[in-house]
Amino acid sequence: MVALNFRSLSSIVALTLAGSALGVVLPLNPGPANNGGSPNWAVFFDAAAVGAGVNITHMTTANTAGAGGAFSVDVYTRVGSALGGPVGSGPGSSPAGWNLIGSAPATQGGTASGVSLLIDIPDISVPAGQVVGVAVVFRTAGPRYFGTGTPAYSVYNDGALQITTGDSRSVPFTTTGSFFTSRALVGEVHYTSAAPATVSGNVDLQDWLASLAGQVVRFEITASGGGPVLQGENVALDGAGNYSFDTALPAGNYDLYAKGSHWLRKVRAIVLSPGAGGASFSLFNGDVDGDNEIAIGDYSLLSNAFGSDPNSPNWDPMADLNGDDEVTIGDYAILSNNFGMIGD
Repeated sequence: MVALNFRSLSSIVALTLAGSALGVVLPLNPGPANNGGSPNWAVFFDAAAVGAGVNITHMTTANTAGAGGAFSVDVYTRVGSALGGPVGSGPGSSPAGWNLIGSAPATQGGTASGVSLLIDIPDISVPAGQVVGVAVVFRTAGPRYFGTGTPAYSVYNDGALQITTGDSRSVPFTTTGSFFTSRALVGEVHYTSAAPATVSGNVDLQDWLASLAGQVVRFEITASGGGPVLQGENVALDGAGNYSFDTALPAGNYDLYAKGSHWLRKVRAIVLSPGAGGASFSLFNGDVDGDNEIAIGDYSLLSNAFGSDPNSPNWDPMADLNGDDEVTIGDYAILSNNFGMIGD
């Protein structure tokens, strides 16, 4: 019979409790690794949610550290594939579109240049039916992986999550250094089912005198720094100007745009994390024609509707800038004060 001291028993209990929260395990290449690189190299792979969205929460990975050695990894994500080269092209040749979602400490297993212990990485959110590119940059130790020459990418799929590996770069996010493909991750990933993040905040529709309840604001999310619209939503505010909507976009840094009907568009940088994200806005009034600037065209439309109310033949609700159901000198004053302004 084997005797367990209190410390050993506590360790087993702790591991059992931790393991129960680690979700589903998707094994990758079983190894042993037969190739590798140096500190500050990166490996790239694609994660695709085959059905419902998932969060990748932990991983193990082969690396060059000594037995029990400490190192760390930086985790980056992007919308769309991470794969492709050569060194001067492909997603990994530029920082464009990449978000650093965090860093994680790591410990090598019991074998030098073997596979790490389980790493609690920043959660990688993979929306349903979408591909998220991932880059793992190794610090202190370098990566090890399986593959020589130029074999085809390796694909690991359990029916819920698909991992496609992968590329390696010696100087990631630049057009310099060396590029190797394919290089399969040796280790495993752990994942759980993902809940959508709620984007929320408050919108101040400047100069509006009527109720905010039911006023529709258009929200659009792009990558940080701009680019194609990744998600667009028309959202009705509540009486206090609050809004909320769900997104399945991966965690990371984004730009959130808000535009009311005759208010100029405004952008705010946001951080989406599993569960939440958002920003508040104060929007300038006077964009009667909805072209995101306050100019002579808006003045012309307001002039055409001047003196009208909802029963008038020349009534234009877009010209009723303060919401008092008539187009008067008060609306003209709002337009005049903001004349020449251009939205984001």
